[in-house]
Order: sequence, then structure tokens, then C-alpha cells
Amino acid sequence: MSLNWKEINLILEEVNLPQSRVEKVIQYDFLNFYFRLYKNKTTFWLQISLESGATRLHLCSNVPRQRAGKPLRFQEYLQSHIQGSLIRSAFQLASDRIIRIQLDQEYKSLLMWIKLWAGNQNIIISNTENYILEAAFRRPAQSIRKGEHLPLPRVSSPPNFTIRPHQGSFSQYIEKYYAEKQKKTRKTDTHRQEMEKFIARKMHFYQKSIASLQREIQIQDPQHYIQIGKTLLNIQSSIPIQAKQITASVEGREIRINLTPQKTGIQNAQDYFIKSKCIRSKQLALQSRLKAMIEEYHLFKNLPENQQYILSKKAFSSKNEKQKKLFTIGRRYILRGHVVIIGKNAKENDEILRHHVKGNDLWLHARDFPGSHVFIKKEKKGTPWPQELLNEAAMLAVYYSKGRAQHIAEVYTTEVKNLRRARHGILGTVIPLREKNISVRIDPRKISKLFQQQ
Repeated sequence: MSLNWKEINLILEEVNLPQSRVEKVIQYDFLNFYFRLYKNKTTFWLQISLESGATRLHLCSNVPRQRAGKPLRFQEYLQSHIQGSLIRSAFQLASDRIIRIQLDQEYKSLLMWIKLWAGNQNIIISNTENYILEAAFRRPAQSIRKGEHLPLPRVSSPPNFTIRPHQGSFSQYIEKYYAEKQKKTRKTDTHRQEMEKFIARKMHFYQKSIASLQREIQIQDPQHYIQIGKTLLNIQSSIPIQAKQITASVEGREIRINLTPQKTGIQNAQDYFIKSKCIRSKQLALQSRLKAMIEEYHLFKNLPENQQYILSKKAFSSKNEKQKKLFTIGRRYILRGHVVIIGKNAKENDEILRHHVKGNDLWLHARDFPGSHVFIKKEKKGTPWPQELLNEAAMLAVYYSKGRAQHIAEVYTTEVKNLRRARHGILGTVIPLREKNISVRIDPRKISKLFQQQ
């Protein structure tokens, strides 16, 4: 709420501007001006604010620093024409909330008009004949521009306003009142910015996820692998024995087909048919996720802004919780510079497989015994696994299985990308492809040493 005419008169009476000298002018922004005045061996600051709904003037005890950079246009004018002036008089025109301040210099006098009207506030500098020299806000439609004669309102009967209840100096009360109000406004603005940030992140998350799913669906064509399988069946008799790769015509163009040397042409064709089914199954799952994601995105987009904020904030806070779980799930060992993760139960086995390991990481599991999945994180792509690391991880795989009592045991091992989660199977069950066997002798003393690296 802006000052009414009675409050303006009270502040002018308290401040007592006549015979004050203007020492410095600061325009903090487009709406706030600070004048350092000197009177009776005392320096004080006067703030004039043109903020909409909060137009006012009062003494100021907390003056902000001058902003770096080039001064604003009106500040430059005030500094060159007003600084050093002596205030001869300062009063309000009737009850119109227009303050007229006469500023005397050595050879001339200027008038500063402070309009504290809500929606039409301004500070205007004119000569003594009321011709405008400069204004904080130039408004040609209202004849507020250089060279125009300043239009003044007609004197009207004063409206019946009251002064807000206060204790002590009214100027100090007004300064404190608007400082607290601005603090609340800044808090609201901060909350608003936070809300907009969360909503923007959530929208970006949806858009990025949708684009990623669309790309993933288009990357591989299951029909292409079916055609490769059919081609291998047609030319199986001409495929060289132990061939790792052949060149054949598929869908009218020559391509290189990778083969498993130990398998026949029919078996290699079956592998491509299986791969086609896997890709098709994956695509159906991705299409289902894409459809759900698009529906969720449009639903979120049409929600009121406050509900969008609540949902997006919950989403990102739960995402942070998932990041915390990253280092708490499973047993963790550091073996020969590699991170080894071991699931504690079937649920953790499945969770680690789905969210905490990548395709090039190594999977181990005790053969013929139910137990924990053991994963070794790949540190550097293309480097072979050290044999000592494999033996130690294999011991842990046997130890965390039902075959713990065995002296010699077999352990499956393969890369994570060769694992298939069993459809409709028990949680945590996987089907390994291209697996290898490691025969390991269990050494209790070595296992106890491995525990120390947990």
C-alpha cells in the first residue's frame, strides 16, 4: 500500500528537508532512488521509491551499494544537475500526493516533482517556469518529455484518509514496514523461482525420456535379424566350417554376418531368430513405456502449476533417495582395485542387475547351488580380467551360496550383457549365455582376508 496524503505530510514534517544540501545521488534500479543529504552537521539518507503499490519516501538507515556498470540515464542527470544543490523548500501540493522540492544552485534554481501516484509514479525535473528538463519515466502521451510544460492536476477536496497506527517516528515505521514486506516478497519470488525450476526440470525429464525411448525403438529392426536367419538357412551348406564371419546378400544388399565358429549354420540361424524375438519383445516393452510416458507427460502438462511443483519436487527428491541407495544396496568389496557387488537376497540380485551394473561388467554365480549374484564392475574397457581377481570373486560366489561347505566348486561367469532375466520365473533368476566355468578351491583363510576388504 502506498502512502496517502496525510502520511506524506507527516513524513515531510519529520524529515524537515529545507536547508538540506544534496551531497550524493544513487539510483539503485529503475524504481529506487537514494539521496544523501547534509544539514546541521548531520548526514542522512532519503529514499524515494516508485514501486507500484508501494510509492513512498522516508529516511533510510540501510543504503544498498551502488551497482557496478554504467549509471542509468536519469542518475547521470541527477548527479550532474542536482548534486550540490540546496533544498530551499519541500511541500505537498494540497492533497494530490505530488511533492514539490525547490533546489537552489549558485546561478539557477530547479524544481523536482515527486509524483507518488500508484500506476503513474514519476520524478520530474523542471525549471521554475515548470518546463520539463528530464524525467525518470518519459511519457509522451501524457506530455511528460523534455521541453513540454508540466501538466499539474486541479486542486480537489482532500479525501478522508487516516495515518497508520505507529509508535515513535513514522518515517522509521514506514522503512521497517516496507523492508519486511520486501523480505516476504523476495521469499515468495524465491519460492516461485524454485517452483519454475522444478517444473522445468520435470518437463525436460519427460521430453528427454520420450525422445530417448523413440530413438531406442528405432535403433534395431527385429525383421532384419529374421532375414539374416533365413539367409543362413538357405546358404548353410556353403558356410565354411569354423567361420567367424561371412558376406551374404540380405534384403538386396551385401552385408557381413557374424557367426559363432563352434556352431553349425542352423544353430547360428536359430541364434538370430532368438535375437529377433528378444528385440521384438524389448520393442513392445519400450512402446508400452513410451505410450505411458506420453500420457503421463500430457497429464502433468495440464495440471495446475502448484500441483506440478509438488509432483516434480517429490520426483527429484525420490531420485536423490535412489542415488543414496546406490551405495547402500548389496555387499561391496574392493578387490585388486575393482568394485565387487554381491546381492544379499533375490530382490537385491534383481535390483543390482537392473540398475547398478552395465553390459561390460562381469557376473559370477555358484554352479548347481542357489546363492547370491556376484558382479565385478569393469574399470577400463578392453582390459582383460586378472585371473587372481576372478578366483577371489569366485570364492565369494561360492561362500554366499548353498555350496559354502564345498572344498572345490564350479562357478559360472559371463558378461552382464549376456544375461537374460527368466520370463515368469522366480525373482532374481537369470539365464546366462556364452558362459564360462571357473573351478575354484575354497581357502577359508583367503576368504577371511577378503572380508577385511569389505
